[in-house]
Amino acid sequence: MIKKTLTYKDYEGQEHTKDFYFSMNQTEFALLNNSLPGGFEYYLQKIQQDHDETKLLELLTMFIVEGYGERLMDGLGFSKEDLNGRKLGKLFLSTEACDNLITELLEKENNIGLFLTGMLPASIQGKVEQGIRDAQAKETNVVPLPGNGEVK
Repeated sequence: MIKKTLTYKDYEGQEHTKDFYFSMNQTEFALLNNSLPGGFEYYLQKIQQDHDETKLLELLTMFIVEGYGERLMDGLGFSKEDLNGRKLGKLFLSTEACDNLITELLEKENNIGLFLTGMLPASIQGKVEQGIRDAQAKETNVVPLPGNGEVK
């Protein structure tokens, strides 16, 4: 799970600072992974190689929609839908806070990879990060350094 503290202005010009949460379980990631040509690791590597900002933004948006949720009052639960069954991630996309998040992530290429893998369960983070390093090594024929790209 990723917690991002964002400062943004609402549509009345009032400034707010709030924590936002992003998480994806193994099943959600598997569905998203299978929907991407070649899988997540390959797709992300291809986007980076091609410097395809449109596809990068689409991927980031897809992860935000699938991963955004709100912690429940008891602190134990995490909800991704409102009481009417609408995805909170889709609603979040239209906010100034989301715009600030995307801008922040796009400022540095490495931020996006850390954000995307950081919302994954710890049980698969290492596998995905290794897949990204393996894809990078294949494309550049360079052996990746140990620990390169790890989420801390």
